[in-house]
Amino acid sequence: MATPGRLVQVMADTLGISKATVTQYDRVLAEKGIRSTGGRGTSAAKINSGDAANLLIALAASPILGLSAKDAAANCEAYGSLRRRLIVSGGIVYGLKAAENFAKFGLPTLANLPKGHSFGEALSALIDAAARGEVFKLPRGKPYLLNTLFEVRFIGPSPRRAEILVDGTKHFGFSAKLTYLKLLTKTQSQKKLQTKTEFQQIPDLRRISTVSFRTIQSLGSLIWDSRK
Repeated sequence: MATPGRLVQVMADTLGISKATVTQYDRVLAEKGIRSTGGRGTSAAKINSGDAANLLIALAASPILGLSAKDAAANCEAYGSLRRRLIVSGGIVYGLKAAENFAKFGLPTLANLPKGHSFGEALSALIDAAARGEVFKLPRGKPYLLNTLFEVRFIGPSPRRAEILVDGTKHFGFSAKLTYLKLLTKTQSQKKLQTKTEFQQIPDLRRISTVSFRTIQSLGSLIWDSRK
C-alpha cells in the first residue's frame, strides 16, 4: 500500500531532496488537511494522486533562497488553484492546438482535460495516467530519455504562473503546452498599466523550477502500487 512514508521516500529519491526535508513538508500538508490522513499500521493513510501532486507542488514552489516548509500549504494551494488560460487576440483563440498536441507525445489525458481545470487537477490527472501506463513518447515512438523535452514548470517567486509543456518545435515542427495563470478580478483585468511607476512596481525577479516526466512516472508507479 502506498503510504505517506512511501510517498516521502519516493519524492526524496526522485527530486534529490533530503528525506527529513520532504517529511517536514508532508507534515505541514497533513496538518492543514491537504494530504490524506489515517492511523497507524493497517489503518494508515492511503495516499492518492492528489496527495502526490500537492507534495510535488509544495516542494517545487519553495522559495528561491532555500526550502521553507512553513509556506508549504500556502504555496500548494496558490499554485494548485492556478487555472488554465487561453489567449484571445484579434478574435483568434490561441492555445487549443498546443493542448491537443499532447496526444502526439503519448499523453492523451493532458489533451482531453476539461475546460477551466486547475494546475493541481492537471498534475493529479497526469500522475493517474502514468499509473495506468501512459508514457511520454517522442512522435517517432521512442520513449522519453533523461534529456526529455517534457517539463512541468513552476514559475515564481510569486505564484502566478505554471506550465506543462513539450518543446518539440525544433525537432518535430510542433509543441504541446498548457498554461496556468492566477485568475484576476474583473477590476484587475480591466485595469491597464498607465504609468512608468506602475510598470516598475511589477516584481522583476523570476524563478523557474522544473521536473521531467521521470518524476511523474515515479509517482505514477507509487499510485499503481497502492491500487494492488
